[in-house]
Amino acid sequence: MKNILIILLYSMLFISCKDNEQKKITNEPKSINKKDTIFIENNQVLFIIPSSNNYDEMKKRIGEENFYTIADDANFYSANAHQFLDSLKIKYKNAKSDDIVAYKNDKKTIIVQLLQEKWYTLFNKNGELSKIDLVTFEEDYKNILLKSPNKQDISFVMRESISSPKKVVDNLIFTRDKNDSLQINTKILDYISENTTIKNSGYLIALEDYGYLYRNNWTIKEISEIRAYIFNTSYPLRKKYWSDKFEEWYGGKPENYIGDSDFWKKNNYYGLPKLEEYVRDFIITHHWTQY
Repeated sequence: MKNILIILLYSMLFISCKDNEQKKITNEPKSINKKDTIFIENNQVLFIIPSSNNYDEMKKRIGEENFYTIADDANFYSANAHQFLDSLKIKYKNAKSDDIVAYKNDKKTIIVQLLQEKWYTLFNKNGELSKIDLVTFEEDYKNILLKSPNKQDISFVMRESISSPKKVVDNLIFTRDKNDSLQINTKILDYISENTTIKNSGYLIALEDYGYLYRNNWTIKEISEIRAYIFNTSYPLRKKYWSDKFEEWYGGKPENYIGDSDFWKKNNYYGLPKLEEYVRDFIITHHWTQY
């Protein structure tokens, strides 16, 4: 992808839209026909593309070759964003820049003044609208929704993705930040702790699966920390619901996690207040001697 070219061309193309972007949301500047209006529902993403008129104007202004370079890159990043949302069962819509778009904040209907000559997305989170760049869509979406202090946001994602727990665990809990450092979404782990039952254990099984199979090219040190958080989440649930079915632990080998406990101890159990207690309880309860 020609990202540098995109950035340069975007700067050239959209500088004239700066004022519009700063004033993109206005409180009902005119009456609207609800039949012709695209509403962005709560926790929904709207993908916006330039209208056909915008296409023609862009081709004249920057040339067809530059236009198609930008369009191809925008389509590539849009497809990646669609795939990411599909994997999490998150709803989204599509609109053109000449469509009428609105959302509700409390009981008010707010019309969105769309940017022209640009591919981008809008995300409605609890009545607050955020613009997300397509190039950094996945990371920005996670930052807006999954790192929110509002538990309702996390619950929404987890409920919507209940049929695909592996996707959530593989993509949203253990990630890397811009500095390539391990990030752990403890809010999702808390959700798993609070909502797992015998009949609703999909996220727990997927979580144990993740630590057992060495995914995403983590280093040995990172794997050990990941397993510490997994064991800290899964062990009390296993003890609560399956204490008499020890061999039904994923793969029948919980020692694949507890085997890292020496390293956990050296790292002060990563500040997890009950992890040391869980390790000791496991050793005593299951007569595990390789500690």
